[in-house]
Amino acid sequence: MTKTKNKRSFKVAGIMFSFIVLATSVISGTMAKYKSSGNATFPGITPAQWSINVAGAPMTGTIEMDSVEWEIYKEGEGKQAPNHVADNVIAPGTWGYAEITIVNEGEVDATLAVTNWTKPTVASTGLDFKLVAMTAAPEKYADASGDLSNITLNKKGSPTGTSINLYVCYQWQYDVDDGSTDDDDTDLGTNHKEITFGSVTITATQVDPKEA
Repeated sequence: MTKTKNKRSFKVAGIMFSFIVLATSVISGTMAKYKSSGNATFPGITPAQWSINVAGAPMTGTIEMDSVEWEIYKEGEGKQAPNHVADNVIAPGTWGYAEITIVNEGEVDATLAVTNWTKPTVASTGLDFKLVAMTAAPEKYADASGDLSNITLNKKGSPTGTSINLYVCYQWQYDVDDGSTDDDDTDLGTNHKEITFGSVTITATQVDPKEA
């Protein structure tokens, strides 16, 4: 009877030992794995550049136009220099313009509007002025035309359309067939005062990216 009891004890002990070994193997197996950790930094993002230049200067506040020069030609004869007139002055029988270039140096398309321009008032009926927007200079006064309220400037790097020119144009006719006399023209020359054009408001607005 004693031997049987001992055999059973050994058998139970053997089973328990096997269970302990098996459990240890399973637990050891769950701990044997790869594991890594680290810190990730997201890349930064840059706002698109906004830069509209007028006559070579950033469009902000009051822009001085001292560097802009007048081109003066014979009246009605294209771009031929007038005879019998000093340089840098206007006279009956001439026409011309001053060119102001506006460039989109930014990274978004923009629309442009030019407002608040007041045409100079002079007594002479033969002297006329206009302000137009064109991509190239007019060949004669009659060709000077261009909308000031619906201008698109494409972003820099675009194949075309990144700039527009504003032209302040004048024409002073030598002979006017409206029954007027030469007195008003003569008064302008006698007084010899500069004809001023005041200022204009140039407004640039980013094009909505949601638009087609």
